[in-house]
Amino acid sequence: MKQKTNAQVVIAGGGPTDRLMLAAELRLGGVEVVVLERYARRTGESRAYGIQARTAEVLDQRGILDRFAGKVHGNGDFVHFSGIFMPIGDYPTRHPYVMGIPQSEIEPVLQEWAIELGATIRRSAEVIGLERTEDGVSVQVNGPDGDEWLHADYVVGCDGGRSIIRKLAGIGFPGTDATLAAIQGIVKLDNPPAGRIWGPQGRTDAGNFIVAPFPDGQHMVMVTEYDKVVDRDVEVTIEDLRAVCVRVARPRLRDAQRGLGQPVRGRRPAGRDVPRRPCPAGRRRGTHPLPGRRSRAEPGHPGRCQPRVETRRRDPPRGL
Repeated sequence: MKQKTNAQVVIAGGGPTDRLMLAAELRLGGVEVVVLERYARRTGESRAYGIQARTAEVLDQRGILDRFAGKVHGNGDFVHFSGIFMPIGDYPTRHPYVMGIPQSEIEPVLQEWAIELGATIRRSAEVIGLERTEDGVSVQVNGPDGDEWLHADYVVGCDGGRSIIRKLAGIGFPGTDATLAAIQGIVKLDNPPAGRIWGPQGRTDAGNFIVAPFPDGQHMVMVTEYDKVVDRDVEVTIEDLRAVCVRVARPRLRDAQRGLGQPVRGRRPAGRDVPRRPCPAGRRRGTHPLPGRRSRAEPGHPGRCQPRVETRRRDPPRGL
C-alpha cells in the first residue's frame, strides 16, 4: 500500500452540481482539491435535465454560461416546487428561463472548467476507507495501481444517497420512506412531440410525466405515478417504462436505444450531528430529488453565499 499523499480537500464521487462545481469554486479560492471518481469514464447518463434561472446567474457570474451555447434543446418559462408550477418569465432576473440541457452535456463543460482552474480529477479511484486524524482526515483509495491513502484537511462526500463517505463517517440518514417514485428512460419515440412536454401539460390524475428532446433523435421520458414506490434494487426494463406510461401518460415507445435510468427515490436528510471534517455536500443530500426539486448541493442554493445579482433582464446567450 502506498504512503499518504497530502491534499487540502478531497471530493468523493458525485455529479456536476456537486463534485465539479465545488472543485471549480475551491480552485477559484486557491484551494488544492482532488476529485475521486470510481468510474473509469463518464456514463453518459442524465438523471437531471435543465439549468434553473439561479444556476444560470451563477454560471454567468463565473463567465462560463456561453460555453453551453449550442447544447440547449429549447428554454422553459416556468419552474415548480413539489409539483406546484410557477411561471418565471417576469421574474426580476437576467435569466428568466430554464435552459433545456441534459446532465450528460453539462458535465463535460464543468469538468473542462474545473481542470482549467487546476483541479485534479482521478478516475477509477474508489474510496474504501476513512480515518479521522488529529489534523484532518485520511481516505483509503483503490485505483488501477492498488490501494493508497490520501490525507486532507477536509473530505466531501458527493457520492449520492448511498454515500460510502457518509457511512464510513458514521453520519446517520434518518427520515421516512418514499411515498412515490419516478422511472426515467432515454428512448426513441414512434411519434415524438413537436417540443417538450412537462409542467402542467404533463399532469394527469394518475401522476405526471416529462418528455424532453435529447441528442441523436432521442428523448428523455420520466414518469411519476402517484402513491406508487418502485424498488430501486430491482432492475427496470423498457417494459416497465411502457407500462407506467400507459397508466399515466400513454405515449407510444419503441425499443430504448440506451439503458433506462434507475428509479428515482424520495430524499432523506443526513443526520444533523455532522462531524466537523468528513461531511456530505449539503445537509439534505438525498438519493435523487424528484423532477424540478433542487438538490441542496445545486450551485446557487439560497443557503450559500453568492455575489449580488444585477436584476436587469437579459436575453439568453446566442445559441441558447
